[in-house]
Amino acid sequence: EKELAILKEQYKNPQIEKPILKDTTVLQKTREELLQEYKKIQEQIKNLKPQYITCNKCGNKIDITVKEKQFLLAKLQEIKEKGIKITAELKAAIEENEKIKKEFEEKVNKYRKIFEIKIKELESALNTETNKEQIQQLMQQIEKLRFEEREVISHNESVKALLRQKEEAKKKLKEVEEDTKLAEQKINEVKTLIEYAKAFNAKKLELEATEINKYLNKVSLQLWKVVQSTGEIKDDFKILYDGKEFNILSYSERIKAGLEIANLIIGLTNMRFPIFIDNAESITTYTAPNTQIIETRVKEGTTELEIKTAEINLLSI
Repeated sequence: EKELAILKEQYKNPQIEKPILKDTTVLQKTREELLQEYKKIQEQIKNLKPQYITCNKCGNKIDITVKEKQFLLAKLQEIKEKGIKITAELKAAIEENEKIKKEFEEKVNKYRKIFEIKIKELESALNTETNKEQIQQLMQQIEKLRFEEREVISHNESVKALLRQKEEAKKKLKEVEEDTKLAEQKINEVKTLIEYAKAFNAKKLELEATEINKYLNKVSLQLWKVVQSTGEIKDDFKILYDGKEFNILSYSERIKAGLEIANLIIGLTNMRFPIFIDNAESITTYTAPNTQIIETRVKEGTTELEIKTAEINLLSI
């Protein structure tokens, strides 16, 4: 009888350590929050309408919402990468939990089958008139075991519910993957439009430079610059002479640069205004624009004003 009681106790409480399952609630909550944020930014991009301003220099229309759209797309990509990572972690956790629960149930069933056989054998041996009372007690134990069996069935129902949750999670994962593909298509479309805009700006600047440079020799004008970190083209204005910036030129180089700039203005406006050169003794030779030139020179030993007129319509003072 004592041995039978021990067997039933062991059947009731299997000496198998219950597994600790991974908590997936935090991952599920994080994934849902990322999904809501992802859809919110998608809606912002959808509702972001182009806003154009007209350049007061070239007259072209410029979309001032491009940077905002680029920022939103970068944020969308960041959320997508986080979502993929969280989804993978959640999937791995769910699969690991299911595997652990299945292994635990198999161990419990195997354990109880062994003790069930032993209990039946022992009960058969004790099934005599003198042991009816003990048999009745064993029947009560069996009833308790049946109650525990019902608990196991209830546990199995819980497992089935978890499996249904798994299927729902797979369905939601598929929806997220489809939304991700759609977002990638939109990102590629926006990138293509940006490349077209860059090519247009580059061609426009090339044509402007060609028109200007035909009036210049050693002078060059820098009308734009490229931001190295972003590739963005920004307006700029610098005068270079032989590749040097204006603020480091010698006095004679500045005069020559000024003459080329004057020639550019005459060529673009078709207005031939006179040009005045002060301290003309600073330069020996230069290419004169097709207009009237007035020079002033300091001459050693001269006490009176001298005015000379050259045959090429050059007025010297």
